[in-house]
Amino acid sequence: MSEEVRSIILWLHLIFITVWIGSQVLTAFAVVSAVRRIENRDDRLDVLRTFTRRFSLIAWGSLLIIVITGGGLTGDRIDTIKEGVDNIYDLRWGWIFSIKMTLVLVMVALVAFHSYVLGPRLMDLNQRAVDQIEGGDTRIRRLQVQSGIVAALGLLTSLLVLGCGAFLSNSSFSFLPS
Repeated sequence: MSEEVRSIILWLHLIFITVWIGSQVLTAFAVVSAVRRIENRDDRLDVLRTFTRRFSLIAWGSLLIIVITGGGLTGDRIDTIKEGVDNIYDLRWGWIFSIKMTLVLVMVALVAFHSYVLGPRLMDLNQRAVDQIEGGDTRIRRLQVQSGIVAALGLLTSLLVLGCGAFLSNSSFSFLPS
């Protein structure tokens, strides 16, 4: 791959990492508290549904582009590394890359759990509270706490993945023998 193409792919990769992490930070520190201030439960639930639907498109779309561009960058890098060593694990790079990929899997699992298990449960409980069905209000707070913990762990994992990427890109560090 030419250096120009590699630079464009890296640029796209960084843009969508920014979108991925930025959207998590914005949601955690601005959107959640703003939505909770909406007193009318019907309005709050409507805003939450709209936000969740749009956020999911942005977040999962960004992650897809991150994986595609990251795969291209990694494949190119591994080909370059293999020219100089027998095994990528002879360098720190191989170990850092393995840690990063493990963290990516954990991150995706946390975000998927939040998006497809906790989120829908919380939405259902909020709807039950709006409909004033017994049992809705009593479990909402507990599920909100669980949701916040899982979201925070997802953000922390995302930041750790980003840190691994920084170490991988520092060839003075990552290309040293392990």
